[in-house]
Amino acid sequence: DENAKVNLFEGGAGTGKSILAIFLFKLLKTDLQDFNYVDFDEDDKDLFDSLKKVKEKYGDLNMALVIPMGSFRQTIKKVFRNINGLNSTMVIGPSEIIKQKYDLLIVDEAHRLRRRKNLGKYFATFDQNSEKLGLDGSMTSELDWIQLQSTKSILFYDQLQSIKPSDVAPESFHALKKLPTTRTEKLSLQLRVKGGNRYVKFVDQLFGNSPQLKKNTIERIDYDLRMFENLDQMVYEIQKKDKKMGLCRMVAGFAWKWISKKNKSLFDIQIGFTKLQWNSTEKDWVNSPNAINEVGCIHTTQGYDLNYAGVIIGWELDYDFNTNQFIVYKEKYKDRNGKNSITDDQVLLSYILNIYRSHMLRGIEGTYIYICNPNLRKYFAQFFPIIIKDKNND
Repeated sequence: DENAKVNLFEGGAGTGKSILAIFLFKLLKTDLQDFNYVDFDEDDKDLFDSLKKVKEKYGDLNMALVIPMGSFRQTIKKVFRNINGLNSTMVIGPSEIIKQKYDLLIVDEAHRLRRRKNLGKYFATFDQNSEKLGLDGSMTSELDWIQLQSTKSILFYDQLQSIKPSDVAPESFHALKKLPTTRTEKLSLQLRVKGGNRYVKFVDQLFGNSPQLKKNTIERIDYDLRMFENLDQMVYEIQKKDKKMGLCRMVAGFAWKWISKKNKSLFDIQIGFTKLQWNSTEKDWVNSPNAINEVGCIHTTQGYDLNYAGVIIGWELDYDFNTNQFIVYKEKYKDRNGKNSITDDQVLLSYILNIYRSHMLRGIEGTYIYICNPNLRKYFAQFFPIIIKDKNND
């Protein structure tokens, strides 16, 4: 589209946003003479015709793939090193885009672009970058930087994966969508979890407290979803799956402080006799050597595919059967930058539900769950059974 400055692709977790972003980048940076056309069929002819026109008009595009999250960015840098014609310098963080103008910026996980709110140590850098671009730091965001520094941009966005106040507000994306220079596309096919769109709908209804959600719904969905009464048993099952197929990880919400960051002898998460530590690295944790013995957070897992996810839902989230509503305990939520400045508990609740929704859409083959609060466990148990099983009798 000649008139489109922004192409906004909206899609939920597992709809192929990252794959499409990398695929488009590779297409646009590869000489047509170097393509292996054997990998494509006749239905792709229109794609190559369009690609040829783009290359004839724009030549070799100055472009970059922007990934806001440091952990996922580090992983994709490694991927680019192993793709012919690409290199790791093509994958950048939002702060790097101020260095030059681009013909095209492709932004994956655009919902994690930041605004000037709860930025912690990043406040100074954010203000400096905004000033260099001639912008008022208090009124701008990294989304504005993208628009200013690129002739065209492609954004991959999911409002339901915004997880903290520093994320660009949904209203900014809504305003962008209304511009005549923005083209919007929907990605709806579930490409990650084997439960497909039916499982995604189930998770959305589960966390949306939907009256349409029927008991034992999961029995009609081909997906390995289980809830455990004993955390130690769930850890055992996830580790057993990892030995069999790899890429099986434990993940949790921010109901525990990261005390092991400074003292490796301490345990962050202690439930019953089970003692666990948060991720020992913030970069590419999923692929790190000791990941199977640790617990990842949303910052170290968002964007990744897992075979199985073991999700620990912490003390900060509960359910009130009198009002039939989820409730949040702000004092039990330990991510300070994730809750500071929030005065409305419903806003914090929406972020926390987005975190757990994202966690439950990580696993390709299945998702195992342990829930700390009894009432919330009771609510979940209406829709799928609790596993009570002695690991020694496996």
